[in-house]
Amino acid sequence: MFSRILMASILTVLVWWPGASAAQSDELLQVYRQGTDLFKSGRLREAEPLFLKVLRMGEKEFGLKNKNTATLVNNLALLFSKQRRYVDAEPLFKRAIRIWECLTSAPMEQISGIA
Repeated sequence: MFSRILMASILTVLVWWPGASAAQSDELLQVYRQGTDLFKSGRLREAEPLFLKVLRMGEKEFGLKNKNTATLVNNLALLFSKQRRYVDAEPLFKRAIRIWECLTSAPMEQISGIA
């Protein structure tokens, strides 16, 4: 289980934000950047509402089964994990993995290249 969560985290580092998407709104991108800046500076409590907001926006803008949404879900899971809120993080990591597996039709081990 931990290895799957670790793989999802590695994926997020590799694909922190697939920002080349032309469909993203300026507001989504602005909220995402604000949350990311707070996260990187260690201001996790302040970043959390922004990560939650950008996830809601991303779900509406990209849909529930989209690589951008998977990244946003995984980023929120990373934030919770960094806060040692593992009970909150785990279902989000699992959700991100399920989205990636649906998009690629491959098990996470193959997606990460570890298998």
